[in-house]
Order: sequence, then C-alpha cells, then structure tokens
Amino acid sequence: MENQKNNLPKSSDSAYLEKLEFTPELRKTWLNFFVSNFRVVILLIIIISGWGIYSFSQLPLESNPEVKIPMAVVSAAYPGASPSDIEELVTKKIETSISGINGISKITSTSANSFSTVVVEFEANQDLDDSIRKLRDRLPAIRNDIPADAKDPLVSEISFDDTPIVTFALVGPYDGLTLRTYGEKIQDELEKISGVREVNISGGDQNEFEVAYDPQKLVLYNITADQANQAISATNRATPAGTFEGSQFNYPVRSDGRFYDAKTLGDIPVLHTPQGAIVFLRDIANVQEKAIEKTTYSRFSLNGQQPQNALTLQVVKRTGGSIVDIAD
Repeated sequence: MENQKNNLPKSSDSAYLEKLEFTPELRKTWLNFFVSNFRVVILLIIIISGWGIYSFSQLPLESNPEVKIPMAVVSAAYPGASPSDIEELVTKKIETSISGINGISKITSTSANSFSTVVVEFEANQDLDDSIRKLRDRLPAIRNDIPADAKDPLVSEISFDDTPIVTFALVGPYDGLTLRTYGEKIQDELEKISGVREVNISGGDQNEFEVAYDPQKLVLYNITADQANQAISATNRATPAGTFEGSQFNYPVRSDGRFYDAKTLGDIPVLHTPQGAIVFLRDIANVQEKAIEKTTYSRFSLNGQQPQNALTLQVVKRTGGSIVDIAD
C-alpha cells in the first residue's frame, strides 16, 4: 500500500511547494520584522483601529458639507456720493489696488449710491485663507487712496457657514432700548462659547447722540460747525497711555474719553475766549440722546397670541465647528 501511495502522481501545488527555497537575504528585509513579530502587528492594528474610531467620533456634525467658495468681497461706503462718483473715487481705486495680487481669476464691481462692492474670484488652486489675508493687507493702501470722508473698506469672505445654526428671540415687558441692552449682554456670553464665530442681533432700539447747532449762537461766538465737529472728534476717542509694570504683571493703561451720555457730550469745551470764558458744546447746540431710526423690526408670537416686540439673536458657527456641541 505504501508503494502504491508513493507511486501516485503528485499535484501541481505539491510539486510547486517542493521547489520553493528559502532565501536568507529575505531576513534582512523590513517585511521580515512583521512576519517574525506578529504580536506587534496585532498591536498596531488595534492602535490604528482605536485611533480611527476616536477620530470618527470627533468629526464635526454638519447638515450640509462645508464648501469653501474661492471668492471674497471688498466693500466701502461713501455717504452721499452718486454712483458715478463712487465708481471714479472708490471702486476704481479698489480695483487698481487689488489687481496686483497673485491668483485672482476675475474681478467684478458694482457702484451704487453711497456704496461700492468689488467681488474678487480666486483661482481654484489658490489657498483661500492666504488669498483673503493678502486682500486684507491691501486695506491700508485702499484707505489712503479713497476720499477721507469714505468709510473704512472691509473684506468679507463668502461662505455657506454664514447661515445661523440657532436663532433666539428675547421677549419681555421692556422698551426697545432695555431689550437691546440685555441682548448685547447675552451676545457677549454666547460669543465666548468655543465654536461660535459671531452672534448677530436684530430688533430693539439703538442709541445715538444728536447735535443740533443753533446758527445764531454759532455766529455770536464766531464758531463754525466744522470747528465744533473737530472738537467732538478730538475728544471722543480712547488713547493708549503706556503700560504700568507691576512686580508680577504688566497692565496696559489708556485714556478713555468716549461719550456714553448726552450730558458728557454737552460738556465738551469748544472755544476759549480772550476774556478767559469757555464755550461748551451745550452753549451752541442742543445735545440729546435718542433712538436710531429702525430699519429692521423683530416680532414674536407664540401659539397665535398677539405679536410682541422682540430681539432676535442669530448664532453663526466657526468653520469646522460642530453644530451639536455648540447647541448643547
């Protein structure tokens, strides 16, 4: 029987295995380490799998995927200027200043009454964050080129993440100014949350100071409205005053002369007469604090009840933030 077994033809696999020879040089390859130390391989697989599961659990949750649009908007306001003046004095200055930036594919501008908008489209292979930084670096040059009466230019990134993820309505038996005050305090607290980029407020009333000059008193004291405006601008500012060096900490010091009520504004000295008298702003103008004219109204109604004045707070998350974590 044994002879019969030995005489049986061998399979091709058996014949192939008998011809295999081990090459000692294979012991010197990096693959031999994993073959000889299979326990290390198992440990690496466990570590990589655990790291993958942890990373998956840390991924931010989104209802829509984040899409970066390679576009930005440079805007500037010039109150009272016509569209033709805006184009000549503001829009063309902005276009000339940013045209030298590398990676720009297309520039589109719109000149409207008192406002200029320049849309910048970058090439797809450009780093968006770096391109936005280059645009912002040009803002000082643009500021010097446009008229002094124009507002400071701004750079805004176009992003789908600008859509609010949570909206709150603040309602109570208070006037618009009080609601706005409470809303701004809530805004400060919400913006401290990790992952929140900004909190937008709409509704309520905002304060402004109105200075109505009396023409007769201006003539009486020989003061022009420009002189009085310059006195207001020179006083209404916060100026750094150096640093106080303590034993353990350094404290920045600044002089804050900004106005927070109508009485302080009215007490600004505008002119010193040769006789030694002081002409205050309240002597030549009627200074009062009032609410800014509303352009946005916010109302809230629950279960069909009578709508009430409300303040709306909209929370906008940062890029990469998790909606679930912020909402919690």
